[in-house]
Amino acid sequence: MTEENRCTKEIIKKFLRGEMDFDTFTGYIPMNYLIRYPDAVSITFEDVLAALKNMHDKGWTMADVQAEWYGMILDMADYIGLAKAAGLEKITMDEQDLQTAFSGLPFSREEVFLLVLAIIQTSVITLDPNQEYRDDLQECIEMMENTLYNEERSVRDWKLSTVQQMRFITDCFERERIDLLDAQQKELFRKCTDECADAGVYDAMRIKAFCCYGGNTVYPCDWRLAADYFHILVDEVEDPMAANALGYIYYYGRLNDGEPDYESAYRFFSLGAFCGVYESMYKTADLLEKGNGIPKNGMAAMNQVRNVYIQTKTPFINGIYSIAFADAALRYGNYYRSGTGVARDPYLALSYYLDARTAIMYRMRYDQSYGDEAVYRKIMDAISGMEKELGPDIRHTESRDKEPILINRMLSGGYPLKLSFRKISKKDMKLVFSRGDDGEKMLLTVESMLYSRLAESFEMTAENVRYASMPEGEVIFDQIAYDVYTGETVFAEGTSEVLRLQAEAFVFRDDRDPAETGSDPLPCAAVWLDGIRENREYICEIPGLKRGDHVILSDEDHHEGTVVRLFYAYETETAGWQRVLQKIDARFLS
Repeated sequence: MTEENRCTKEIIKKFLRGEMDFDTFTGYIPMNYLIRYPDAVSITFEDVLAALKNMHDKGWTMADVQAEWYGMILDMADYIGLAKAAGLEKITMDEQDLQTAFSGLPFSREEVFLLVLAIIQTSVITLDPNQEYRDDLQECIEMMENTLYNEERSVRDWKLSTVQQMRFITDCFERERIDLLDAQQKELFRKCTDECADAGVYDAMRIKAFCCYGGNTVYPCDWRLAADYFHILVDEVEDPMAANALGYIYYYGRLNDGEPDYESAYRFFSLGAFCGVYESMYKTADLLEKGNGIPKNGMAAMNQVRNVYIQTKTPFINGIYSIAFADAALRYGNYYRSGTGVARDPYLALSYYLDARTAIMYRMRYDQSYGDEAVYRKIMDAISGMEKELGPDIRHTESRDKEPILINRMLSGGYPLKLSFRKISKKDMKLVFSRGDDGEKMLLTVESMLYSRLAESFEMTAENVRYASMPEGEVIFDQIAYDVYTGETVFAEGTSEVLRLQAEAFVFRDDRDPAETGSDPLPCAAVWLDGIRENREYICEIPGLKRGDHVILSDEDHHEGTVVRLFYAYETETAGWQRVLQKIDARFLS
């Protein structure tokens, strides 16, 4: 037998099943490692299960599995059909394959097969920061055995490892898919969550607690059960989000027929605030402002909210719409409206309210949180109140200033601006400002126009330019200074002047559609279409609609779907949208 033909199908199969060690197997391989297998040998789910059992019986660690078996399996991937067994077209176990392995629902043979490979490669299964399953090999064996056991059984009789259960419920919870699950999947979600929580897995306790916090289509609202789990998480693992949730439960008297317990609320909000939870920070400010549960101190409250506003503004602009920027901006505006802890300034108050409106509309549309509808209403009421107070001083169609106030405001975050410019007449110049070429956004707010939006750029007109000293094309600047005596505006980058301009006025004009400026946003809903398996957005004017409700839509086929988010959008954004026709209340599992 030639050297190339010593590696028979039987020899390969023995190695795949862990019946032959690495040194013995490599003795059958030519020294140049150019293995010429006689025929393709397909690795199966049962092969890997047998291999893991054999290696576990020998007392191998996962490091041994990696060194003595897994590396060679990857080397032979093309010969043994590894990709097909894992449900992939091609397999490299790179970052993308690992991401696929650790997301989704690991119940089919292919999904569990890929997950086992990923666990071997990464060598540790972490359920939460305080619990780790160190016997990864036994965990993999259990998952594979359970998969075979479950194939001919109903969901109620399934056996699932803790890793499988946690991976399923965590994926559903973090991706907000719970209300989109079908009846069987919801039954499985509840089964897995209950079993893991009862077993003391902290992540499962956290998920169950937040499901009961307000309720969903799997768990009805149960404030007491939620509080019990949150107390365990605070006491045993110092979970700051659990502390924040307890703060809300006591703040709104959820356990006492609506009677607040402000001292307990302050205690738990303080824990969350000290850990950097923005909601906890502004809620401690609410308590400080009123003197509830803590001695009253308006200045301390205002400073706390200002810190949250500053810390959340940039992340919001950069696309983290779930952050508490809307809540902080609303409160910051309240302080300037009332003069609590700061000199009263109704225009600044309106400016912060407009920031809040922009932020809550983005949050509701893309990352809705419990209670967002109430926050939206408070913001809109605040803006309406300021409109009545300021009267004709707002709703202008342009902002005209001798000083470059708006430009200065855009520099307040410490980020430079790019300015491109060109003449549009003998006396006027068009100025276009942006953060750069990467599409970075700015929060552009002009209270005298009731204007606020996220924008990649904005235009201004410099009118009656009497003097301009500038290079051609565009400049970058991070500082601006206006000389009240000469009327000159100097733009600089660091200590270097890049532009000097003398103009009669800087003018910003409203670029919105008139329909947007003259009306309130329309109520809308994002709906998961059952048959098409995708989200679509609809105008929705049905009162009392909530996430998880089943609805019938006005499109041609009268599709049915599940409400994922409720939000608001301007008429200009909703042109051509269909409507939600009718709702069917969501049902809770018994």
